[in-house]
Amino acid sequence: MKNNIFEYATGELSQDAFICWCANWFNDDSKPRLQEMSVELMKHFAGVDEINSVSICRQFSQDVYIEAQKYALKIDVLIIVNDSIAVIVEDKTYTSEHDNQIQRYVDGIKYLAENAKKDENFYGIKDIRTVFLKTGFMYDEDKCVKSDVVISGEDFLKILSKYTGNSEILDSYIANLENNLQWYVDFGNYEGTEDSFWDWNIANHQIAQYRLMRDIFPESLWADRNSWQYKVYHGTSFGRPWTEMQIGEKHYTDSSDYFSVFWRIDTDDNGPYISLRLYENFDKNNAIQKDRHRNLYESMSKIMKGIVEEGNYYQWKDVYPGYRGNYKESSIIQIKLRDKLMNWSETKAELIEGIHQITYEFWGKMDEII
Repeated sequence: MKNNIFEYATGELSQDAFICWCANWFNDDSKPRLQEMSVELMKHFAGVDEINSVSICRQFSQDVYIEAQKYALKIDVLIIVNDSIAVIVEDKTYTSEHDNQIQRYVDGIKYLAENAKKDENFYGIKDIRTVFLKTGFMYDEDKCVKSDVVISGEDFLKILSKYTGNSEILDSYIANLENNLQWYVDFGNYEGTEDSFWDWNIANHQIAQYRLMRDIFPESLWADRNSWQYKVYHGTSFGRPWTEMQIGEKHYTDSSDYFSVFWRIDTDDNGPYISLRLYENFDKNNAIQKDRHRNLYESMSKIMKGIVEEGNYYQWKDVYPGYRGNYKESSIIQIKLRDKLMNWSETKAELIEGIHQITYEFWGKMDEII
């Protein structure tokens, strides 16, 4: 294996430095092709056709107070282009944006620019551009990030690959990025093998669970990016990954109280499964709320039993999870995936069709009980 520093420098700080290194080739004409690379990147970042100057500040950090509110600016990479455009680069590898970072940074830089004096860094700034660059896998939460420019790992590779052979640093970064992108392909494979299911990707990697959920419910269903409906999200429980997708939520009649219904992919001692669940954050010490939730669950379970028994895909005894009406998060059905994933080419179409039938028929009957 070729020795590659980026196999060890895997974090966002290292990638910050690489972005700065790429951008600063504008100021070094010793390697014209790398200078061309910088110009292409800066045009893409700044949204202009001509680059006249590039000034880089890595890890810009400053507290700004606007109307007594503190804005902690900790910007991964800040680039001033043409002395008039502040480019904020939010760089991610395996995490996503949080706490409305990008908008806070924009507000802070805008304030500094509007109040800057001639001898200060932000004097003359007329425009602020934001770049969200994530070289790790793009989950749905990443697709919700509001930024002028969004660059995925595949996008970044496409830009950089045109300039290979001009620097060992660049070639090493590209090789590492290609390996990482291939990793996402390999570990996104959710099909089963003869090995123990605890060794399967779907039991260990969120990317495999995400891809299965999206193969069942395509991203085209997630029409409203501001909605949780059909958005895939994930987490861990005792170190084990799970993935969920909400199909809808409803309020009780004449009440602000609500419940949601979602699909969950997870693994237990019987193997990987997908389950349809009810969630309501009711007060367990409130007898009225507790009874209301139990009645809702029992009504849902009755509707689901009728759908399953009328369908041609499952037997109720095979998907019934047992009574769960006393829990805030309550399984309505649970479909085992172990055998299906081991014979995926034969079972895929029927599984997806069956889950679609269950989902749309079940949710379509919610008005009958609320």
